[in-house]
Amino acid sequence: MVINGKVQGFTSIYNLLEITGILSFNLNEKQLKEFFISFPKMFNVNVIFPKNSTEETVCIDIEDTFHIILKKMSFLDAIILDIFEKSKIKTFITWNTKDFKGKTKKKVLTPKEFLKSIQ
Repeated sequence: MVINGKVQGFTSIYNLLEITGILSFNLNEKQLKEFFISFPKMFNVNVIFPKNSTEETVCIDIEDTFHIILKKMSFLDAIILDIFEKSKIKTFITWNTKDFKGKTKKKVLTPKEFLKSIQ
């Protein structure tokens, strides 16, 4: 999303938890906590939460998520797509475009495609 002429990045709490889970095999508890807390500032992104969620509690709309799973998606991809669909964000940027293209009416681009589109 471009705000005041500057590209503003967003990621879902689900993405952040997924990355933290992967890193949990190689980082200690203190390092994981520091990473989790500093991630938004470190990567200049805002972490978005589903409607009716807070930083302490994440709510998943089971019915909506299930309807997305019916499009042949994994659970995590489905909840990520659900939060994206319900946001005002117009472009979803991912290295995994094959998992999301054709399953949303919004734009799905790789980072390279996105950077090309804003030049």
